[in-house]
Amino acid sequence: MSDGNSIFDIKKLFLGTIFTVIFSSLIVIGSKYVSSNLGADFVENVGAFGIYLCLLFIDSIPTPGGSIPILTLSIQGGIPILYLAALSVLASYTAGILGFVIGRFFGIPTRWSQALEQKFPKTFEKVRKHQTYGFVFLVALPIPMSLVGWFGASFSLRLQSLLIGGLVRIPKILLYLLATFSSVSLL
Repeated sequence: MSDGNSIFDIKKLFLGTIFTVIFSSLIVIGSKYVSSNLGADFVENVGAFGIYLCLLFIDSIPTPGGSIPILTLSIQGGIPILYLAALSVLASYTAGILGFVIGRFFGIPTRWSQALEQKFPKTFEKVRKHQTYGFVFLVALPIPMSLVGWFGASFSLRLQSLLIGGLVRIPKILLYLLATFSSVSLL
C-alpha cells in the first residue's frame, strides 16, 4: 500500500501517533521535575489568547513536536479540553487562511513546484481537479495548515474548499488532545 512515492504511509502515521504519546509523556514527566505548577503558571501568564497565538505560530511553520508542548502545558494548567480544542481549530483555520492569502498573492516557487511534481507525479493535478477533495487530501497530510493553504491557493483552489477541507483537521486535533490528555492523566 505504501510505495516509495506515496504521500500517505500507514506505518509513519502509526509511528507518529506513538511519538505523540511518548513526547507528551516526556514533557509531563520533565515538567513535574522542573515545577509542579508549570502548567498552571503557563496558563496564568500566557492566557487563552496567548495559547491561541502559540498554536497559530506552531500551525504556521513546521516545528518538531508540533503543538504537543503547548497542549500539554495547557491541559496541566486546567484548560478544559473542549475549550482547548476550539482554540486549536481556530488557530488551524487562521493559519490556513493566512497561508491561502500568501499563496494567492505570491504563488509557489517554480523550483519547489517542479520538485513536488517529480516526487509525486500526477498527485497535484488530481488535487487541482477535485478542489474540495484536493484540500481534504492536503489537510490530512502531516504538514502545517498554513502550507496547506499556501499550496492550495497556488494550485488555484477556492477558499471555500479550504474551509470545508479543513474539517478533516478536527478529528486530528481531537486525537492529539486525547493522546496528550491521556498521557497527562496517567502520569
